Amino acid sequence: MIKPLMIIFSLFWTSLVFAEYPYFNFKPEKLLITKERHRRYIKPQLRNIRTEFFHLAKKISFESDLIYKLREVNSKNRRLYQEYEQKCFKDIPSQEAQKECKSILNQTIKSLYASNQIIFKLRDDLISDFKIQHKNYNSYLKFSRYIDQIEIIIYTVISQLETKRLISNTSYENSFYKDKSIPLKLTKAYTLTNHSLTELLPKNIRPHFESLLFNFIIPLEEKMLQSFSPEWFRSRLGKLNLFWNTFNVNMTKGDITISRKNTNIIKIMHNRWNSILKLIF
Repeated sequence: MIKPLMIIFSLFWTSLVFAEYPYFNFKPEKLLITKERHRRYIKPQLRNIRTEFFHLAKKISFESDLIYKLREVNSKNRRLYQEYEQKCFKDIPSQEAQKECKSILNQTIKSLYASNQIIFKLRDDLISDFKIQHKNYNSYLKFSRYIDQIEIIIYTVISQLETKRLISNTSYENSFYKDKSIPLKLTKAYTLTNHSLTELLPKNIRPHFESLLFNFIIPLEEKMLQSFSPEWFRSRLGKLNLFWNTFNVNMTKGDITISRKNTNIIKIMHNRWNSILKLIF
Protein backbone atom coordinates (compact mmCIF):
# COMPACT_ATOMS: atom_id res chain seq x y z
CA MET A 1 0.00 0.00 0.00
CA ILE A 2 2.87 2.34 0.87
CA LYS A 3 4.56 2.00 -2.54
CA PRO A 4 1.45 3.00 -4.59
CA LEU A 5 0.98 5.98 -2.29
CA MET A 6 4.59 7.03 -2.89
CA ILE A 7 4.10 6.80 -6.66
CA ILE A 8 0.97 8.97 -6.43
CA PHE A 9 2.84 11.43 -4.23
CA SER A 10 5.75 11.55 -6.69
CA LEU A 11 3.43 12.29 -9.59
CA PHE A 12 1.61 14.91 -7.54
CA TRP A 13 4.88 16.57 -6.52
CA THR A 14 6.17 16.52 -10.09
CA SER A 15 2.96 18.17 -11.29
CA LEU A 16 3.44 20.92 -8.69
CA VAL A 17 6.96 21.58 -9.93
CA PHE A 18 5.75 21.58 -13.51
CA ALA A 19 3.18 24.17 -12.53
CA GLU A 20 5.97 26.66 -11.82
CA TYR A 21 6.68 26.90 -15.56
CA PRO A 22 4.34 26.58 -18.59
CA TYR A 23 5.91 23.30 -19.80
CA PHE A 24 2.79 21.88 -21.39
CA ASN A 25 1.83 25.06 -23.24
CA PHE A 26 5.11 26.77 -24.06
CA LYS A 27 6.27 27.37 -27.61
CA PRO A 28 9.85 26.09 -27.99
CA GLU A 29 10.81 28.92 -30.33
CA LYS A 30 9.94 31.41 -27.60
CA LEU A 31 12.57 30.08 -25.19
CA LEU A 32 15.41 32.56 -24.78
CA ILE A 33 18.46 30.41 -25.46
CA THR A 34 21.19 32.52 -27.00
CA LYS A 35 24.88 31.79 -27.39
CA GLU A 36 25.70 34.50 -24.88
CA ARG A 37 23.27 33.15 -22.28
CA HIS A 38 24.59 29.66 -22.90
CA ARG A 39 28.22 30.74 -22.52
CA ARG A 40 27.76 32.95 -19.49
CA TYR A 41 25.13 31.08 -17.47
CA ILE A 42 23.53 27.92 -18.86
CA LYS A 43 26.76 26.04 -19.60
CA PRO A 44 28.44 26.83 -16.24
CA GLN A 45 25.33 25.76 -14.34
CA LEU A 46 25.00 22.52 -16.30
CA ARG A 47 28.70 21.82 -15.75
CA ASN A 48 28.20 22.30 -12.01
CA ILE A 49 25.16 20.00 -12.00
CA ARG A 50 27.22 17.30 -13.72
CA THR A 51 30.10 17.73 -11.25
CA GLU A 52 27.73 17.56 -8.29
CA PHE A 53 26.00 14.47 -9.68
CA PHE A 54 29.29 12.55 -9.88
CA HIS A 55 30.39 13.90 -6.50
CA LEU A 56 27.13 12.63 -5.00
CA ALA A 57 27.49 9.21 -6.65
CA LYS A 58 31.04 8.93 -5.35
CA LYS A 59 30.03 9.85 -1.79
CA ILE A 60 27.27 7.22 -1.73
CA SER A 61 29.15 4.41 -3.50
CA PHE A 62 32.74 5.06 -2.26
CA GLU A 63 34.02 4.61 -5.80
CA SER A 64 37.54 5.64 -6.69
CA ASP A 65 38.27 8.93 -8.45
CA LEU A 66 39.94 6.80 -11.11
CA ILE A 67 36.66 5.58 -12.60
CA TYR A 68 35.64 9.20 -13.21
CA LYS A 69 39.00 9.90 -14.82
CA LEU A 70 38.49 6.82 -17.00
CA ARG A 71 35.11 8.14 -18.07
CA GLU A 72 36.64 11.49 -19.00
CA VAL A 73 39.41 9.89 -21.06
CA ASN A 74 37.09 7.42 -22.80
CA SER A 75 34.83 10.30 -23.75
CA LYS A 76 37.87 12.12 -25.14
CA ASN A 77 38.82 9.00 -27.15
CA ARG A 78 35.45 9.09 -28.91
CA ARG A 79 35.75 12.76 -29.79
CA LEU A 80 39.32 12.45 -31.05
CA TYR A 81 38.54 9.54 -33.33
CA GLN A 82 35.42 11.27 -34.61
CA GLU A 83 37.58 14.26 -35.53
CA TYR A 84 40.07 11.92 -37.19
CA GLU A 85 37.35 10.32 -39.31
CA GLN A 86 35.87 13.64 -40.35
CA LYS A 87 39.18 15.16 -41.44
CA CYS A 88 41.28 12.24 -42.58
CA PHE A 89 39.21 9.95 -44.77
CA LYS A 90 39.02 12.20 -47.80
CA ASP A 91 39.87 11.08 -51.32
CA ILE A 92 43.00 13.19 -51.73
CA PRO A 93 44.03 14.95 -48.50
CA SER A 94 46.50 17.80 -48.91
CA GLN A 95 50.01 17.59 -47.47
CA GLU A 96 49.01 19.96 -44.68
CA ALA A 97 45.93 17.85 -43.94
CA GLN A 98 48.09 14.73 -43.79
CA LYS A 99 50.25 16.34 -41.09
CA GLU A 100 47.15 17.28 -39.12
CA CYS A 101 45.78 13.76 -39.49
CA LYS A 102 49.02 12.28 -38.20
CA SER A 103 48.84 14.60 -35.20
CA ILE A 104 45.24 13.63 -34.40
CA LEU A 105 46.05 9.93 -34.79
CA ASN A 106 48.99 10.27 -32.39
CA GLN A 107 46.79 12.11 -29.88
CA THR A 108 44.13 9.39 -30.12
CA ILE A 109 46.60 6.57 -29.54
CA LYS A 110 48.19 8.46 -26.64
CA SER A 111 44.76 8.96 -25.08
CA LEU A 112 43.92 5.26 -25.49
CA TYR A 113 47.14 4.31 -23.70
CA ALA A 114 46.13 6.75 -20.94
CA SER A 115 42.87 4.78 -20.57
CA ASN A 116 44.87 1.61 -20.04
CA GLN A 117 47.10 3.24 -17.44
CA ILE A 118 44.02 4.33 -15.50
CA ILE A 119 42.65 0.78 -15.68
CA PHE A 120 45.91 -0.61 -14.25
CA LYS A 121 45.71 1.80 -11.32
CA LEU A 122 42.00 1.10 -10.90
CA ARG A 123 42.66 -2.62 -10.52
CA ASP A 124 45.06 -1.90 -7.65
CA ASP A 125 42.37 0.22 -6.03
CA LEU A 126 39.74 -2.51 -6.46
CA ILE A 127 41.73 -5.04 -4.47
CA SER A 128 42.41 -2.69 -1.58
CA ASP A 129 41.04 -3.57 1.84
CA PHE A 130 38.69 -0.60 1.70
CA LYS A 131 36.98 -1.92 -1.42
CA ILE A 132 36.73 -5.45 -0.09
CA GLN A 133 35.08 -4.14 3.06
CA HIS A 134 32.35 -2.61 0.88
CA LYS A 135 30.81 -6.14 1.02
CA ASN A 136 28.61 -5.69 -2.05
CA TYR A 137 30.37 -8.63 -3.69
CA ASN A 138 28.00 -9.23 -6.62
CA SER A 139 28.20 -5.61 -7.67
CA TYR A 140 31.94 -5.66 -7.10
CA LEU A 141 32.31 -8.62 -9.48
CA LYS A 142 30.07 -7.01 -12.10
CA PHE A 143 32.07 -3.80 -11.82
CA SER A 144 35.26 -5.80 -12.41
CA ARG A 145 33.73 -7.41 -15.51
CA TYR A 146 32.90 -3.99 -16.90
CA ILE A 147 36.54 -2.97 -16.45
CA ASP A 148 37.69 -6.20 -18.16
CA GLN A 149 35.47 -5.49 -21.18
CA ILE A 150 36.65 -1.90 -21.43
CA GLU A 151 40.28 -3.00 -21.31
CA ILE A 152 39.80 -5.53 -24.12
CA ILE A 153 38.10 -2.93 -26.32
CA ILE A 154 40.85 -0.36 -25.71
CA TYR A 155 43.58 -2.88 -26.57
CA THR A 156 41.76 -3.86 -29.77
CA VAL A 157 41.43 -0.26 -30.96
CA ILE A 158 45.05 0.51 -30.06
CA SER A 159 46.14 -2.43 -32.21
CA GLN A 160 44.08 -1.18 -35.15
CA LEU A 161 45.35 2.39 -34.90
CA GLU A 162 48.95 1.37 -34.31
CA THR A 163 48.72 -0.59 -37.56
CA LYS A 164 47.45 2.53 -39.29
CA ARG A 165 50.33 4.57 -37.86
CA LEU A 166 52.87 1.92 -38.88
CA ILE A 167 51.81 1.89 -42.53
CA SER A 168 51.40 5.66 -42.87
CA ASN A 169 53.28 7.10 -45.84
CA THR A 170 53.85 3.64 -47.30
CA SER A 171 52.32 1.86 -50.27
CA TYR A 172 50.11 -0.05 -47.84
CA GLU A 173 48.42 3.05 -46.43
CA ASN A 174 45.46 2.86 -48.81
CA SER A 175 44.64 -0.60 -47.50
CA PHE A 176 43.57 0.99 -44.22
CA TYR A 177 40.00 1.95 -44.98
CA LYS A 178 37.45 3.72 -42.82
CA ASP A 179 36.64 1.08 -40.22
CA LYS A 180 33.09 1.56 -38.96
CA SER A 181 33.75 -0.78 -36.05
CA ILE A 182 36.18 1.59 -34.31
CA PRO A 183 33.68 4.33 -33.33
CA LEU A 184 31.25 1.61 -32.26
CA LYS A 185 33.92 0.05 -30.05
CA LEU A 186 34.85 3.39 -28.51
CA THR A 187 31.19 4.15 -27.86
CA LYS A 188 30.77 0.76 -26.21
CA ALA A 189 33.79 1.37 -23.98
CA TYR A 190 32.34 4.75 -22.98
CA THR A 191 28.90 3.23 -22.30
CA LEU A 192 30.40 0.45 -20.18
CA THR A 193 32.31 3.07 -18.22
CA ASN A 194 29.06 4.90 -17.50
CA HIS A 195 27.42 1.67 -16.34
CA SER A 196 30.35 0.97 -14.05
CA LEU A 197 29.90 4.38 -12.40
CA THR A 198 26.62 3.34 -10.82
CA GLU A 199 27.35 -0.35 -10.20
CA LEU A 200 28.65 0.05 -6.66
CA LEU A 201 25.69 2.17 -5.54
CA PRO A 202 23.19 0.51 -3.17
CA LYS A 203 20.54 -1.46 -5.07
CA ASN A 204 17.66 0.78 -3.99
CA ILE A 205 19.47 3.90 -5.22
CA ARG A 206 21.18 2.60 -8.37
CA PRO A 207 18.14 2.74 -10.76
CA HIS A 208 17.55 6.42 -9.95
CA PHE A 209 21.16 7.36 -10.66
CA GLU A 210 21.24 5.27 -13.84
CA SER A 211 18.08 6.94 -15.14
CA LEU A 212 19.37 10.44 -14.49
CA LEU A 213 22.81 9.65 -15.90
CA PHE A 214 21.58 8.24 -19.21
CA ASN A 215 18.51 10.45 -19.70
CA PHE A 216 19.66 13.77 -18.31
CA ILE A 217 23.38 14.10 -17.56
CA ILE A 218 24.82 12.45 -20.69
CA PRO A 219 22.42 14.06 -23.22
CA LEU A 220 23.03 17.52 -21.73
CA GLU A 221 26.76 16.85 -21.64
CA GLU A 222 26.86 15.96 -25.34
CA LYS A 223 24.41 18.57 -26.61
CA MET A 224 24.96 21.55 -24.32
CA LEU A 225 28.45 21.16 -22.81
CA GLN A 226 30.51 19.62 -25.60
CA SER A 227 28.48 21.57 -28.17
CA PHE A 228 25.68 24.13 -28.39
CA SER A 229 22.39 22.66 -29.65
CA PRO A 230 19.60 25.07 -28.70
CA GLU A 231 16.98 23.46 -30.94
CA TRP A 232 17.63 20.09 -29.32
CA PHE A 233 17.39 21.68 -25.87
CA ARG A 234 14.09 23.34 -26.73
CA SER A 235 12.58 20.13 -28.07
CA ARG A 236 13.77 18.00 -25.15
CA LEU A 237 13.19 20.42 -22.29
CA GLY A 238 9.95 18.86 -21.05
CA LYS A 239 11.44 15.35 -20.89
CA LEU A 240 14.68 16.59 -19.32
CA ASN A 241 12.72 18.36 -16.63
CA LEU A 242 10.60 15.27 -15.97
CA PHE A 243 13.70 13.11 -15.50
CA TRP A 244 15.25 15.66 -13.18
CA ASN A 245 12.12 16.13 -11.05
CA THR A 246 11.59 12.38 -10.82
CA PHE A 247 15.13 11.93 -9.51
CA ASN A 248 14.77 14.85 -7.13
CA VAL A 249 11.46 13.62 -5.68
CA ASN A 250 12.59 10.00 -5.34
CA MET A 251 15.84 10.93 -3.60
CA THR A 252 14.54 13.68 -1.29
CA LYS A 253 10.82 12.95 -0.81
CA GLY A 254 10.60 9.20 -1.36
CA ASP A 255 11.41 6.19 0.79
CA ILE A 256 15.17 6.42 0.15
CA THR A 257 17.31 7.42 3.12
CA ILE A 258 20.40 9.51 2.43
CA SER A 259 22.35 11.85 4.66
CA ARG A 260 21.38 15.48 5.12
CA LYS A 261 24.62 16.55 3.43
CA ASN A 262 23.74 14.50 0.34
CA THR A 263 20.20 15.87 0.35
CA ASN A 264 21.64 19.37 0.38
CA ILE A 265 23.73 18.57 -2.69
CA ILE A 266 20.56 17.54 -4.55
CA LYS A 267 18.84 20.75 -3.42
CA ILE A 268 21.73 22.77 -4.82
CA MET A 269 21.44 20.88 -8.13
CA HIS A 270 17.69 21.50 -8.14
CA ASN A 271 18.18 25.23 -7.61
CA ARG A 272 20.70 25.34 -10.45
CA TRP A 273 18.30 23.60 -12.84
CA ASN A 274 15.40 25.85 -11.85
CA SER A 275 17.58 28.93 -12.31
CA ILE A 276 18.24 27.86 -15.93
CA LEU A 277 14.51 27.45 -16.52
CA LYS A 278 13.72 30.85 -15.03
CA LEU A 279 16.34 32.40 -17.29
CA ILE A 280 15.01 31.00 -20.55
CA PHE A 281 11.24 31.33 -19.92
